[in-house]
Amino acid sequence: VRCHSGCSAVWTGLHGMAPAQSQTLHKAQPSVQLTAALVLPDPPVRILERDALPTRRHCRALEDLVLEVQLSQAHGELKWYKDGEKLQDTGRVRLEENGARRSLVVLGATRRDAGEYLCDTGDDSVIFCVTVSGERAGDPL
Repeated sequence: VRCHSGCSAVWTGLHGMAPAQSQTLHKAQPSVQLTAALVLPDPPVRILERDALPTRRHCRALEDLVLEVQLSQAHGELKWYKDGEKLQDTGRVRLEENGARRSLVVLGATRRDAGEYLCDTGDDSVIFCVTVSGERAGDPL
């Protein structure tokens, strides 16, 4: 902040601001008014205990496949991809949130559900490699 005409301004109380919170500060002198806005970015969203996650997963055909992660922040955004294609919440595929926990649930998995699943927060990611076995001859491929 630059002051002209010999004014001085000291602002205190910023240490209590949360990330992504903004505050406008005003300091008025007899003939000078200063306005400043401070906007802090959101901290990065990380996948907790990423290195300890079971990233090689196997399920039997027609069982539900559940992939789960815990984020560093409950409000963090996460996207799921299978073999490079973004997944949407549909009847068979469910994208679930519970606090900071995020789950991908595939109901009644088939061999088509085997592949590489990417969980991406934009700041962090993890890849799950999934295999599905045990389908009967009449089951969809």
